[in-house]
Amino acid sequence: SAYAGLTFDGVANCFVTTSLATLPTGSTPGEIWVVGNDTALNTVACGCGNNTAGQNRQIGVGGTGNLARVSDKTTSSSGPASWSSPQIVKGDWSETTMNGYETGVPFAGNPATIGSLNTGTTRLRIGANANTSASTFWNGPIRHVMILTGVLSDAKRQKLEGWLAWDAGLQASLPATHPYRLFRP
Repeated sequence: SAYAGLTFDGVANCFVTTSLATLPTGSTPGEIWVVGNDTALNTVACGCGNNTAGQNRQIGVGGTGNLARVSDKTTSSSGPASWSSPQIVKGDWSETTMNGYETGVPFAGNPATIGSLNTGTTRLRIGANANTSASTFWNGPIRHVMILTGVLSDAKRQKLEGWLAWDAGLQASLPATHPYRLFRP
């Protein structure tokens, strides 16, 4: 499949780690990138940086229309299109702001103002949020997950978007003005 990856069943499986000291936490700026597909509502593809109650940096699907979403657990921002087809979604967080991008398109609410990020135990969860209800588990493939400390410049963000799009066969989904829609970076 063009969108092959680690496939989650939407019922009970996820990947969880705790005490990863190298993940961004607290006011440390960071990014999460996810390439995948899920048609379920209110599921988290990847979250990190908080404690056993959840994650304060999340990328997932939420709300009516299966919209791509980034969240700090208090404030959420949604992308322009449904995640009912494969997407490249990027969220970045600093101490008081959050941005989201969906396959090269910035979320309308960029930047969203958020509260200070939690500085609890650093953990990572891929394929679910902190709950154990089946409605919170990812249903479908996740091709890539990347977590970065720091926030990329616009030029580097577009280059990574281009690389991920060409890798997953999504380059035609990039905006017409994207520098890597027609050419592989």
